[in-house]
Formats: sequence, C-alpha cells, structure tokens
Amino acid sequence: MCLIVPFLRFGEIISGGAHFPLTSDAFKKVLTGQASREVLLSIAHALLGWLVAAPLIFAALYILFLPCFKVLVPKFSTVPSSPKKALSPTEVRLKEN
Repeated sequence: MCLIVPFLRFGEIISGGAHFPLTSDAFKKVLTGQASREVLLSIAHALLGWLVAAPLIFAALYILFLPCFKVLVPKFSTVPSSPKKALSPTEVRLKEN
C-alpha cells in the first residue's frame, strides 16, 4: 500500500503522463467502482511503474542474498556429509527373516 505513490510517479515519468493529485476520495472511488478515467489512468501508470521496476528490484535482491544463502544453506543442511553404507546381500536376507 505504501509503494503505490512511488510506482505511480515512476509510471508517470516513464509514460510522460500528467501528474495525478492523490486524494483519499480517488482511492475510495476505485474501491467502490465509481472511478473516473483519470483515476484508472493513474492505476495504469502505477502498474507500468511496477512492471518496469520489479525485474530490477528482484535482480538486486538476488545479487544481495545469493552470497548469504551460499553460506547458510550448507550450514543448516540436513543432508549427511558422508553417504550411508550400502547393505550387503547377506544383511538384506537377515532383515527379511
């Protein structure tokens, strides 16, 4: 909810759209289905801002967290470091009986 304004402004910059004045009444009209063309256009600008920014944000988070997970995954891994010893055929027969 708090990132609506930055994405709206970013979408306006990308599309070259006019500055939309945000009011609580505009958001209320969107929720009740009585939105005007300007309000719907501002929502489209916010979606455009999100679509452009999201891949960059996710790429930055990936680069930021990858070293952390490379350290933490082996530390907290439940896979044993040495493989289990395979059972011999005689041990298998003893367990069957």
